[in-house]
Amino acid sequence: MGEINEEGEWAYDPTFKRLYLWPKGDVPENVEFTYREYGVRTYDGTSWNIVRGLTMRNSYTYGIYLYMASNMRIENNTVEHAFDCGIYAQAAQGKCENNRIADNTVKYSSATGIAMDRTAWNNTVEGNFVYATGTDQFGGDLMNGPSHGVYISGPAARVFNNRIDRTGSVALYLSGNVLGRDVSYNYITNAGLALSDTGAMYMGSFYAGLEKDHIHHNIIEDSFGCRTMDKQYDLGTAQTIENYSGDAQGIYVDEEGNNRIIEYNTVIGCSFAGILFHWAPSNIVQKNTLYGNDVAQVYLSGKNEPRKILVDDILVDNIMFATEAQQKTLYIGMNYDDVHFGRSDNNYFYNPHADRHIYVSRYVADEDGAIRVVREDMTLDGWRGLSGYDGNSREFAYLNQFSDIAIDHQKSSRIIYNPSLEVISVDLQSDTYCDVEGNKISGTVTLQPFESKILIPCDFEIP
Repeated sequence: MGEINEEGEWAYDPTFKRLYLWPKGDVPENVEFTYREYGVRTYDGTSWNIVRGLTMRNSYTYGIYLYMASNMRIENNTVEHAFDCGIYAQAAQGKCENNRIADNTVKYSSATGIAMDRTAWNNTVEGNFVYATGTDQFGGDLMNGPSHGVYISGPAARVFNNRIDRTGSVALYLSGNVLGRDVSYNYITNAGLALSDTGAMYMGSFYAGLEKDHIHHNIIEDSFGCRTMDKQYDLGTAQTIENYSGDAQGIYVDEEGNNRIIEYNTVIGCSFAGILFHWAPSNIVQKNTLYGNDVAQVYLSGKNEPRKILVDDILVDNIMFATEAQQKTLYIGMNYDDVHFGRSDNNYFYNPHADRHIYVSRYVADEDGAIRVVREDMTLDGWRGLSGYDGNSREFAYLNQFSDIAIDHQKSSRIIYNPSLEVISVDLQSDTYCDVEGNKISGTVTLQPFESKILIPCDFEIP
């Protein structure tokens, strides 16, 4: 209100729901107020247009609304402070297909940054920067709804090389069942700043067909989960990340979620699990790097009901690296007595600080038929004996066989990664390391696009 300093200016106080106006001519008669529901909106059948280089702020509903529009290019625009969604594509009863939403900056959307309706077909979301959706700080109040950075519900979508930072809940939400979508080369940080039980990527639902969703070459770091709005968790202390961090995953496959191929991803420092399967059968998890996630690097949860029991899941060639003693490499919990979920082998179960880094919880029937819960912290050998899996997998002690390197247990491991489409080089200066296979590393490391590498401090002679 203090900014009103000339005729024709007005301000709104949302607390008291009061409007203040300095009317033109000082006469408060025949006054009309308008607001912009959309910055840009299309109508039925619009096609082959380009929307480029615009700045749109403070739209009441959507910054850009692609309504039944096809073959459009939405590129290099800036959308800020949309009260609902920054850019929204909707098919309704018509078509909304083959659109390209690329290289836009979408900031401070109250509910969703970029969204694709369920019948919006074959659209591309590429190279966008989506920032501060729903909230921009840990413990911030949700502005207006779900607080998703990018929400994809339509079939055959391509979500490529987006930068998503700071979301109240899910950063990249793949809604509904499998629809032949490709989600790759995205860099996601700081998810779950307002809500717990969430993830940087979230997906679920059962699909009976043959299509797959392909989740690959993404880098995810720091999913927090926030419990400041959980009154049962009110500690009466400062609302900091350390005090109020909740459950948040890197990649979260929820109830009955199947037919996902999850590979070549890197997930770092999430408050719960790097990858979580919650009652999710028939998925492939391979060649991922999970590093320093607080509870477990991979967490598999099964329920003894159709489509919720752990069957036909494949876990191969993954690096599961715990950075603290209490972190688990693999965590399995089920309400039945069968730890077999499909296939698991050629994994790296690395915890430099603890031998028992695999956790299994299951229900076991006694001779009299009573059901009891058995919880066990296991070594890799113990897990092999129980499951018959992971005969070719390794744990941290594997590195002791190399006589020409000496692991430095006084120093912490580190991870380097490349969240860009360019090949980069990382200068290690005078430090020496090995990787999880015992290969010596010094000098300069070259990283391909969206590649990561774990560096384990060790001593060896440099020729």
